[in-house]
Amino acid sequence: LGDGRFLRTFVERLLVNTLGRALEGADRGEMARIVPGSIRGSATLRDVVAALVETPAFLRRSASA
Repeated sequence: LGDGRFLRTFVERLLVNTLGRALEGADRGEMARIVPGSIRGSATLRDVVAALVETPAFLRRSASA
């Protein structure tokens, strides 16, 4: 848990399930923004989800996704 692997994997799976598609290059950039901030700041699940729903990919996703 301390090295961030769990959080990276968790955020990746959450993004894939939320977006309903495989991750693209820009999505990985958003992951790179979310994960380090979450590790440093002892983020809660609520913080991680809040950061995820503010990503451009989430905001642009179609209603059918």
